[in-house]
Amino acid sequence: MTDSMLDEGFWESRPLFSFVRDYARACRVAPAALLDTVLTRVSALVPPTVTAPAFVGSGPITLNLFLALWGASGAGKGSTISTAASLIPDLRGAVETQPASGEGLVAIFAGRRFRENPEDPKAHESELFCTNPRALLSIPEIRSLGGAASRQGSTIVPTLTSAFSGEALGAWNKGESDRLMVPRYGYSLALITGVQPANADILTNETGTGLPQRFLWASTTDPQAPEQRPKRPMGSLPVRLDDIPCDPPRDDMDFLYQQRDRSNMLNPDRRYPLTVLGYPRTVWQEVDGQRVRALHGQATDPLDTHRLLVGVKVAGVLAMTEGREQVNVDDWQAAKAIVDESINTRRQCLDQGREAQKTRIADSMQIKGEASESLEARKEQTVRNAILRALNDDPASYEGIKGYTLRQKCGRNGPLCYRVLETMLDEGLVEQVGETTGRASNDLWTLPV
Repeated sequence: MTDSMLDEGFWESRPLFSFVRDYARACRVAPAALLDTVLTRVSALVPPTVTAPAFVGSGPITLNLFLALWGASGAGKGSTISTAASLIPDLRGAVETQPASGEGLVAIFAGRRFRENPEDPKAHESELFCTNPRALLSIPEIRSLGGAASRQGSTIVPTLTSAFSGEALGAWNKGESDRLMVPRYGYSLALITGVQPANADILTNETGTGLPQRFLWASTTDPQAPEQRPKRPMGSLPVRLDDIPCDPPRDDMDFLYQQRDRSNMLNPDRRYPLTVLGYPRTVWQEVDGQRVRALHGQATDPLDTHRLLVGVKVAGVLAMTEGREQVNVDDWQAAKAIVDESINTRRQCLDQGREAQKTRIADSMQIKGEASESLEARKEQTVRNAILRALNDDPASYEGIKGYTLRQKCGRNGPLCYRVLETMLDEGLVEQVGETTGRASNDLWTLPV
């Protein structure tokens, strides 16, 4: 297959891709954006016990995907999301919501319930349990996430970065009734957000936290869109979603929550087993090579540090669409093409975002400059009026009034008095009496006869 999503060879490489392309064109949305949105929805279907291997470290990684749909207002971000939902309407009961806080995100998955104590019926004890094993976070506009993240004490960003990696969520609060924790391999989470170029900095400003590196980026434009709308392809989306493994029994998930981690179980591989997908040797070699370069301190673009990790997740989701637990080389090549296009899209978004930011700054400076000029003009006019009023009202003004006296009449705008007097002299609005001293403050000023 081709190495680029821009080539037709990519879209013809598997039935899923060609169907999504044709369906997108018929619905007037961008094929790349629709494909990424479909894959993100599929990732929400994958049980938290289905993982990729531990390419780095010792813990297998979940297939949670995050997606940023890039486009201007009205470019089709919402249409893309709704079109993907029509292709994959059933998310196995996933909570579809917009996150308000890190604590709220934890509460999607974990809850507490009363637990009876046979030895002490009056005891008020509670235990953790899994309220729902999966969620799809929908953030129509990235500004909503930026607003939540900017609140004092907000934990939404670190919670999301942990959730992408499938790490444990929550904190050990003092009060048991408020103590909600979500263990590793106890939840599946996908996220889709809309990003306008002018607001991309809300996401990319979090480079230090690692959040934007974890996203797929997809443009809502389609330069190759045909002038005439094609017909929708016949049939349904060619995926084998029924072959995706089921969630563990709810009692087993509740037990995991109560133990807080698989490692606390006596026999975790039997009590709460994981399904670790197989990956080709080439994937291991590429990931290992990147990791060695990082260990050697070789510099890389901070925004590209997770590109292979995202590719590993995409490849795993592609295998899931065909009901396979073995990722093949074609999955990996397709995933790399998707991630490469994601990086190109992100760069375009950031470039446009920077230009938009420059324009906003320039416009702001111009507005401030115009406002400053307008304020200065109003002050000068106030000084003119004060000077004319003082010369008109004083019966002895025909003999001249000292400049410093006129300055006093100008109040808080006094510092402008002498400059305005010189301008009014040039305009013939005032005259000097007697010999000039060279200092406007000591000269005598009067109205023209």
